[in-house]
Amino acid sequence: MKNLISILFCVVLLVGVISGCYVPPTETPGNTESSITTAPSHPNDPSTPENDPSQQEPEPQQVSFRFQRIDSVSFAPADSSNAITVRSKAELDALNPQNESWLTDRFLAATQAYDSAFFAEHTLVLVSLSSTYCSIFHEVSSVIRQGNGDYALYLNEIWPEVVSPASGVWCVIVEVDERIPEDAQVSLDIHYIYETEE
Repeated sequence: MKNLISILFCVVLLVGVISGCYVPPTETPGNTESSITTAPSHPNDPSTPENDPSQQEPEPQQVSFRFQRIDSVSFAPADSSNAITVRSKAELDALNPQNESWLTDRFLAATQAYDSAFFAEHTLVLVSLSSTYCSIFHEVSSVIRQGNGDYALYLNEIWPEVVSPASGVWCVIVEVDERIPEDAQVSLDIHYIYETEE
């Protein structure tokens, strides 16, 4: 009996020693996997590029303006249109009436008031128009500063039901109430309106 108790006591001691010396296996650096997960970005998270205001293109803005149309009696062999952006008094003075059929005495008289003070806060856009019919009308409907920094000038060309077959040349002088940057492009979009008698 005493031998049995001694054997059991030895077994208990042996089990205790074994359990106390057990060391759990360690993971090698090459086989570890991170338990840290990154939460997906929320659609309205301002830190995402598509929601960052500094990364978004500005909305198009209407720009205030005024315009006048100068008639010319110069001969125009075909329908045409052209827009010139003038940002300074020097650029205006550099226009050569000898090379532009629409730069007549009427044009020079209409633009003589534009001085350096005007160009400090404004820009001129000169639109030359010619047609084989001289009884049509023109009006500027809007000037838009686009999101990419360029500008768009929208012009209506109004055709009456009865037109004269004589040709005509016009210059539409548009005063834009802000400085158009040197690297900005100005596009011309002409909308044709045909009037009919009721």
